[in-house]
Amino acid sequence: MINLLNCSSIGLANIITILKRILDVIWIITPILAIIYLTINITKIMINPDEKKIPKKIQNQILAIFIVFMIPTIINATMYILGEKTDLSSCWKDATATATFKETSTYQEPLTNLPKNQIIEDRSVYEKGEKRTENNNNNQTATNNTSLDNLFSAAKKAANHTYTRGYHYDDAQSWDGIDMKDRHGKNAVSCDRGVGLTLYYAGLTTTDPNKLNLDTLSSELGSRGWKKITNYNSLQPGDIVFYDNDKDGDLDHTFLIGESIDKRYDWGSDKRIQYLYEYSGGMPFREGISSSSFEYAYRMP
Repeated sequence: MINLLNCSSIGLANIITILKRILDVIWIITPILAIIYLTINITKIMINPDEKKIPKKIQNQILAIFIVFMIPTIINATMYILGEKTDLSSCWKDATATATFKETSTYQEPLTNLPKNQIIEDRSVYEKGEKRTENNNNNQTATNNTSLDNLFSAAKKAANHTYTRGYHYDDAQSWDGIDMKDRHGKNAVSCDRGVGLTLYYAGLTTTDPNKLNLDTLSSELGSRGWKKITNYNSLQPGDIVFYDNDKDGDLDHTFLIGESIDKRYDWGSDKRIQYLYEYSGGMPFREGISSSSFEYAYRMP
């Protein structure tokens, strides 16, 4: 049905994330409290063997601790029984299923709507796209009535093309209608050119993909009526995100959010383009969005 981070709203995802963290704390704290209470009461019995109320108190404490400890299990069982019947149970089930997804980077961003254990985000694994001063916009009218499904289909086509044709990370300087080439004539693509190729395949631009660097890509989207999104919490699947890591006014990276908010189509490094290591499953990658690097995004009209 839907993933945790593609629930009916980011607010619902936030609530589920907070609730799961509280339940995790209960599972950790409850045994500790049980040991402390039992130790205290056993000590009291040893000091005063004639105290008759203590055994009863121990029984009540053990029962109360057991009930509290079982609350997370009861909630999980209830959500799985409900299955896909409600948005809440579906999101909860997906959140539990992805709990073992490991973070592969020591770099952590302060994220507002994505659990840390589902984030790969690391600025060091992607390289900066080339920034040019000239504007290579082509103002011809492109077909802008494509659907999100068509956009994602185009992204898959672009990802498959750059993967199967053996592309590496570099700024493409030319395009023969099939392959983009770097200055040495080798097949190459960068984050901005990858998104540009997606837009070309989707019929959303007539500009050669190799001309769509970070700045011209941003201008291209604005000139074609894409809505500029500046609120990080308003991001949706299908948005094209732009990063400015050091907030110096120069764009550093771009990617397309995939079918859910925690997935992306991203050509920002050799590892991503060549499907190496944590990206071996191919695009879209399961990866979060850095709130501190986020500058703005564009949304298809």
